[in-house]
Amino acid sequence: MLYFFIGLMVIIGVTIWAVIAEQKKQKEKTEKANKYFEHEGFKVNKRIGSFCTDTINKKWAIIQEQENKHPIIYNFTDIIDFELVENGNKYKSQNGILRSVVGGATFGLAGAVVGASTAKKSTSINNMSVNIHINNIDEPLVIIN
Repeated sequence: MLYFFIGLMVIIGVTIWAVIAEQKKQKEKTEKANKYFEHEGFKVNKRIGSFCTDTINKKWAIIQEQENKHPIIYNFTDIIDFELVENGNKYKSQNGILRSVVGGATFGLAGAVVGASTAKKSTSINNMSVNIHINNIDEPLVIIN
């Protein structure tokens, strides 16, 4: 019985250590991105995961997952189109765009994504992303997971 409790404490300790290490890594990544944004004159107004916006300068950015890559900053005018992808199904309809605009105006980017997703329902979502088509010949598609 004593070994059970010792084993349980070790598992809990390792789990707590792993969570703290991941939080520290995310904090360092965010601080590094913030320094880069400050250097580039990008003022973060809203952030959802790796997606950031600067509504003052009309720009948006994606924080890269790779360690040594700087965030990529785009202009709002670079956006050509976007589509919501749920479980591999792409949704890009008038109804979804209308719901997205209403949701975005009300609740920001999260509202836009949720608004677009209400156009057609899936029973469960295993994978969701947003494909943003941009005016860039080298990288015409940005995917936000």
